[in-house]
Amino acid sequence: MPGKCHFQEMWLEEEGWRTWLRKGKDKFFGFCSLCKKQIDVSHSGVNAIKSHEKGKKHSEFSSCLKSGKQKTLSSFRAIPMDTDGPSMSVPQANTPSPSLPEPKPSTSASSQEHTAEPSRLSTFLVNDSVTKAEIVWATHCVFTHASSRSGELAVKLFPIMFPDSSLASKMKMHKDKIAYSITYGLGPHFAKCVSHSVQKSPFYALSIDESLNDVCQKGQMDIVVKYWDAENSCVCTKYLTSAFLEHSKAADLLNNLIVCIGEADLSLGGLVQIATDGPNVNLKLISDLKSYMRCTLDSEKEILDLGTCSLHIVNGAYKTAHAKVGWQLNEFLRALYSLFKNYPSRRAVYQQITGSRMFPKKFCAIRWTENSSVMKRCSEIIPHLKKYVTDKEIEKNPPNSQNFHVVKKALLEDPVLEAKLHFSAMISEELEEFLTCFQRNDPLLPFLYQEVFQLMKNIASRVFTKSAMEKVVSASQLKHLNVKNETDLRMPDSIEIGFGATFCLKKVKELHSLRFKADCKQFLLQLFSKLEEKSPLRKRIVLGSTCLSPSVIVKDVRTSRAKIAIEELISLNHLSPADGDVVLREYAKFCALPDVLKATKFFNWKKYSLDKFLFQLLSSAMENAHNLFVSFIQRFLICFHGNAAVERSFSFNKEFLVENLQEKSLVAQRLVHDHVSSLPGGIETFSHTISKQMILNFRNAASKRRDDLMKKKIKEDESVNARKRAAHEITLLELKKKKVLEEKKEELLEIDRDLKKLRNKICL
Repeated sequence: MPGKCHFQEMWLEEEGWRTWLRKGKDKFFGFCSLCKKQIDVSHSGVNAIKSHEKGKKHSEFSSCLKSGKQKTLSSFRAIPMDTDGPSMSVPQANTPSPSLPEPKPSTSASSQEHTAEPSRLSTFLVNDSVTKAEIVWATHCVFTHASSRSGELAVKLFPIMFPDSSLASKMKMHKDKIAYSITYGLGPHFAKCVSHSVQKSPFYALSIDESLNDVCQKGQMDIVVKYWDAENSCVCTKYLTSAFLEHSKAADLLNNLIVCIGEADLSLGGLVQIATDGPNVNLKLISDLKSYMRCTLDSEKEILDLGTCSLHIVNGAYKTAHAKVGWQLNEFLRALYSLFKNYPSRRAVYQQITGSRMFPKKFCAIRWTENSSVMKRCSEIIPHLKKYVTDKEIEKNPPNSQNFHVVKKALLEDPVLEAKLHFSAMISEELEEFLTCFQRNDPLLPFLYQEVFQLMKNIASRVFTKSAMEKVVSASQLKHLNVKNETDLRMPDSIEIGFGATFCLKKVKELHSLRFKADCKQFLLQLFSKLEEKSPLRKRIVLGSTCLSPSVIVKDVRTSRAKIAIEELISLNHLSPADGDVVLREYAKFCALPDVLKATKFFNWKKYSLDKFLFQLLSSAMENAHNLFVSFIQRFLICFHGNAAVERSFSFNKEFLVENLQEKSLVAQRLVHDHVSSLPGGIETFSHTISKQMILNFRNAASKRRDDLMKKKIKEDESVNARKRAAHEITLLELKKKKVLEEKKEELLEIDRDLKKLRNKICL
């Protein structure tokens, strides 16, 4: 097997090479100090050096240096490189080069050379304005989900569209450059920005969730971070990174989470909360993380347990209640939508028979509570649907589809179908209002307790008697409502089912009406039970966080709520008892201020952000607030009230996914998109935020890409060599085995001959 060529010291003494050739990063590489490039000599040896010397880029650099125009070079505030290459250091202005002579005084010939030099160098000197334009265009491609090829084509059209623009003619953005400048330039830059911002915050919270990545066929765990932005005095929510999993057990999730936290240079001791949804694997993850933190951290501080995502709880409770009564509206609505989807002929026949242009909407099988509009549309077109399925021509030649039979059976055999749709839509709208409010990234934890209590109370009032509900004045008393105690429950006739369902029941028989109301009672009881079972009302710390709600600050219960919050933080070792006394004293002082009491009366949490509101009050009414009290407020404001932020990221992932998209590229595009989305003016104001460091990272993307490819190649070569060595060793062992078998075979033959001789002697 042939060996590799090594870099030879004698090459450094060659007359034409000594000025620019150096030893490379290891014995298989040389280094060109002009081009700032590693030269691989492992395959071709000295021929690789000669080939590089003849290259166009190297020749241009050499000619510039030989011409003695160092002063002309230093007058440009630019970096000698091609549009895709790595940066190259240039001597600053008025700094003479030790290796080059000073230019001669100007003459007519020399002045012509000086005027020609800038135009010749302009092909590979990059100006900051051009780089900024390229950064904006690459970011635009990410923000609009445009392909790299379409981005390249647009850049080629710029000089034609804007012939008077020098920037348009200098921009060079081929599809590969767009891709690697995002992956190796902008993405890592914004990742560092997020990391540095989180590091400035004393604590942070994480929200995680995993889903299948269809392109790489791996589980993708997205991680979103929430922290206190000290520069803007507000809570900030950012996409941190993604981990790609082959297995999704709790141990795998924990290992990848720890790795991601380490790669972002975040301290595990600053972690306040992990927000997840309800599967058991996530509950096991939190339990394992607590054990890991106890073993690795010096302090005994534990993360806050706020329960699982309340949005998932509400959605799952509605789905469970629907399954309990067995209405199967999901199958009917899905079949109804599929009946007319992608069938223009059926749609035309439907319009011809009914004269209606309204068609069913798509049913969402995941987010059940968002289907109220689907049910309303269905209830509106039921008369048209009945007319369609009972038409003589349709009965003679019905559509060849199972969906048609499902729809026809439900329309003609279920007398209370329309009432079911009205009742389900009514409950869905009530839950949807809660879900819509708590899908924001604003700090809403202090309002969660009261809103969940009000939601559960409204549902309970539909099925429990007035005498039972009069006793319920606080969330703790909801536990005393017993769904199995018939004396506290309404009779089916008095169940509140809404006006829509009530009017529909007037058209059906009394027996069907009673059965439907009994189902509605079962539906409401099941919904209430599921909400109460996993409700965040069970968590004392959620109750304690309400002390920061403006509606609680003006009430007498504020002190008791603050004590609950402080007690929970002390029990989790976030505060010492002495610090708790300081926080309680500062809280009481803050709530007693006239400006605070006046401002909190007019605060609307659905329109304004609580973090900005509270810290404006602190800066104006309480200028010298104690640091412990400030951190007490910040700690609750950065906590996640649900998993909406990370769930929303899966929608972004689907927009970015294309065939053959690499994991690193997806993470980089998500970081760029998240940064631009967080700007007040979006992509339109992005150009004003471009820093010098961003420009340098963008220019160095090509060299980082080459280094990454080189590392991959070396790793692949090592893997190939390891396989070759293993194959060679296998061959040697097989030969050895064959040799041993032949030797043993000779020994066995010799033994057989001896045995034969001895047997012959016995026979004689």
